[in-house]
Amino acid sequence: MAACLLVSAAIVGCSEPVILAGEQGVSAIVYGTVTVAGGTPAAGASVVGALYLVSCSTAGPFLSVTTVTGSDGRYRFVVSGGNIGGEHCVRVTATANGAFVTRDAPINLRPEGTDSIRVDLGPL
Repeated sequence: MAACLLVSAAIVGCSEPVILAGEQGVSAIVYGTVTVAGGTPAAGASVVGALYLVSCSTAGPFLSVTTVTGSDGRYRFVVSGGNIGGEHCVRVTATANGAFVTRDAPINLRPEGTDSIRVDLGPL
């Protein structure tokens, strides 16, 4: 089990990748690896996942979660849309040492089972 520091409902530090759970209902797993130049894993990078209903160009995210990459640069979290299923957008941003990288990806939240999407980020 991961040892984590929880501050104001946001996980700010973990000893390994962690799953963050939102509300019950429709959900999806977002996971991936953050790297720096040369493909080296970015250990301890901050990763923010923001769920947008419909499109990442709409105003403000519906939900956002924060986690930290493990020593291997991997992260993993769960986004939940409550009862608002269907096609949405997740914006994942990794930050470390003043550098950042962002990627938008389509995501399907569905009640019949948890979907997943891999979003690799880098290089920072």
